[in-house]
Amino acid sequence: MGGEFTNNQDKKKNKSLGKTFLDLSEHEGPLIGGVKHDAGKLRYDLLPAHALVSVARAFTLGAEKYGDRNWEKGMKWSRLYASLMRHLQDWWLGGDNDPDDALPFMAKVAGAALMLQEYAKTHPELDDRPKGAA
Repeated sequence: MGGEFTNNQDKKKNKSLGKTFLDLSEHEGPLIGGVKHDAGKLRYDLLPAHALVSVARAFTLGAEKYGDRNWEKGMKWSRLYASLMRHLQDWWLGGDNDPDDALPFMAKVAGAALMLQEYAKTHPELDDRPKGAA
């Protein structure tokens, strides 16, 4: 079929195929790879990969201990907050990994924060934060 680009208009309809092609004849420099329109899309490539692996390990351990996706059932937000703060305090006092399972304290903090973020959408009825504190 040939290339995907024309030299005539910005966009040109190929009558035989009914497809729209981009005109990149004014493009400076070599084209590397295909065209992909990513403007306005979430940039998952910006997330810290090693930290995400640690958080996934924490969720994997949780699944082994409590069952797959048990956290999705919900719990009082104060329980997650307390856990998050205990792990954060352990990290703040100089610890890196939980001696019980060798997982990074900050992976557990991040996991609890992710669950709380999700609960804001899925379990608002379990919000037991002190009223009027904000």
